[in-house]
Amino acid sequence: METANPDRFCPICSRQLGPYELFCGNCGTYVASSPAALPTTPRRESGQSATASPAPNRAADWSASTWSAASPPAAPSWPTPASGFSERAAPFPPPSPLAVPALPARQPVSRWQRLPLLVLIIGSVLALVLLGSVLVLLVSPHNPSASSSNRVVASPSPSPDVLLQARPDVTPLFSDNFADNSKGWDTTGGPGFSKTIANHALTMTDRNHRILVAPLPVQHTFSDFQITVDMTLQSGDSNDSMGIYMRGDDQLANDYRVDIFGDATYAISKEVTGLDGNTQVRILSGIGSNQAIKPLGQQNEVTVIIKGNRIVLGVNGHLIASVTDNSYTSGMIALFVSNGSSSPAATGAITSVTVYPAPAQLP
Repeated sequence: METANPDRFCPICSRQLGPYELFCGNCGTYVASSPAALPTTPRRESGQSATASPAPNRAADWSASTWSAASPPAAPSWPTPASGFSERAAPFPPPSPLAVPALPARQPVSRWQRLPLLVLIIGSVLALVLLGSVLVLLVSPHNPSASSSNRVVASPSPSPDVLLQARPDVTPLFSDNFADNSKGWDTTGGPGFSKTIANHALTMTDRNHRILVAPLPVQHTFSDFQITVDMTLQSGDSNDSMGIYMRGDDQLANDYRVDIFGDATYAISKEVTGLDGNTQVRILSGIGSNQAIKPLGQQNEVTVIIKGNRIVLGVNGHLIASVTDNSYTSGMIALFVSNGSSSPAATGAITSVTVYPAPAQLP
């Protein structure tokens, strides 16, 4: 039977052992009971200063240890370095490769697995095409920078079958057949534009790719009314138009307008001017064609009824379109000729204009 040795120390971590300890409780090293297991450094007694000793090489001692039949506790399992970090020195050797689970082999992606990605790509392309179509529809019908190829024309509407009374049997609010300029129209001209009254017509020409306006020569505004104008776009192309402003402010910056284009198409729109001074034309109906509209060089009898939030357009006695909008309730009326971007000039002649009270019943 072995005799207890009271002064025993672990040869690895220098911990003092109990008289009958065979394994160090700190590092698990097997320690023989003979005095040869004593550490080479003297034991520090209470009150005695410690003498620094070199730190033991635990990694080397771990690999060189000879174990008895009674095995020490298993070596700790250290986590692998996190992704993105370089190798780090550890106080113990890294775990056995068997402790690290092997990554599964990457399987090739089949064409069926790629199908959702293809659907996503195709859907994105279709969404971009749809967005582009919407932006084209928002292009102003009189934008000078827009070419004729950028103007979207809707499909022809069915043959007109709803008639509209263009000249009701009521006393008009304003009327002129341009026998002379007794009403006081502004006929001021300038470089590239002109307005004249002769031969029972108000003739307006613009060569500046702008809109030439002729406000009604009255001092009051209009709210609900019906207006009928006999107009002819005498020269120009499909980007040129003539028409009517309604419920406009004193600068015609915010208003409703109706355009009749040289290619027998129409548009009902409203103009909205922001605080930055930029004006946007928002189409309420059109740009579309109708068999009742006559093309460039032929006269059109254009009738617009505006009552409450309804705007009704008729051409040559036939109902063309009806829209609803609440933006403007009252304002000025003006006639205009618009020179687009693709023709050298636009000329329009107006032979009659009459403003009536709004009818009791809308068509």
